[in-house]
Amino acid sequence: MLKIGRKQNLDALHQLGGLHCISQAMFTAFTLKIFDHISDRQKTLQEINQQLHYHAESLDRLLALLASLKVIKKNGRFYKHYKHLQQYLVSTSPNYIGDIYALYDEGRKKWSTLSDLVKTGIKEEPLPSKNPEKETEFFQKAMRSKNVFFAANVVKKIVLESPSTLLELCVGPTSYTVHFLKNNPDLTVKALDLPTTIPISKKLFDEALREEPEAESITKRAQFIASNIFEYDFPPSDVEAVFYGDALHIWDTEENQKIFNNIFTTLKQGGKVYIYDFFMNDKGTAPLSSLLFHNHMNLFTNNGKVYSFKEVKKMLVKAGFSAIKCQRTEKTDHTLIEACKKGK
Repeated sequence: MLKIGRKQNLDALHQLGGLHCISQAMFTAFTLKIFDHISDRQKTLQEINQQLHYHAESLDRLLALLASLKVIKKNGRFYKHYKHLQQYLVSTSPNYIGDIYALYDEGRKKWSTLSDLVKTGIKEEPLPSKNPEKETEFFQKAMRSKNVFFAANVVKKIVLESPSTLLELCVGPTSYTVHFLKNNPDLTVKALDLPTTIPISKKLFDEALREEPEAESITKRAQFIASNIFEYDFPPSDVEAVFYGDALHIWDTEENQKIFNNIFTTLKQGGKVYIYDFFMNDKGTAPLSSLLFHNHMNLFTNNGKVYSFKEVKKMLVKAGFSAIKCQRTEKTDHTLIEACKKGK
């Protein structure tokens, strides 16, 4: 039996070689909209395939595999959704995660070049984008899909003053923004991202609030800022808190040091910065998800990496922060780091 992150036996080593088959099965089910044709009532293969018109035997084999993985339920000739999973699998659900699987598939193609990168250290130059706006929206929707799992849980752990202003850097799909505003009725959020990203951020923000009764009042407390993070003029002593989520890994130590210095400047005395991301232990050996992402960043970026708490603490201290602490968050493989700009 394969146990990720533990000592492996020979059988487990063989299983490691086949893990890509599972991800491909899931990606296929999402791409072909198979989950949309399964419901919370029992359906036969013929009923599921009534509108799909796929090859019946191949579809049946895929459904059986998904049932073996406990993604869907099989009872004799019948298939159905598990109630607790259906919301993540059906494309019309606001909690749909299929977009992140599309991004995983893009990543799979890039990972096939890992052997060349390890041998030469030479990274492939990305091809010019044919449709930058479409690609940005694709990526941000994938990030929203990923954040379904933990955004609400992370925001609950952050206690903010009331009233206060929060600067959120690299806001992306606004998953955290929405929860910050919903949880803190006296909070204003300044949401910053690239000029090419902010229009998509606004669109996803509006979509997230579509069924929200307090949508109008929430929207009034969100201020979107279109700027490169290194070109933004961080106003001195401007905000009570800064949230720097899912972005630390993009830049190298020198670039992140500049960001932390600017965060320190823009915080009021007693203000706090919250950093949420993948982190490694100080030995660089765990957790597995962080090591996978560490290699992922090596494939996809020039300078991106996963940091240890020790490395980030050193940068924060250099910027002037104190009272630095971290905690693992539930239902996620990320860590939340908090640091304070102490009052004089």
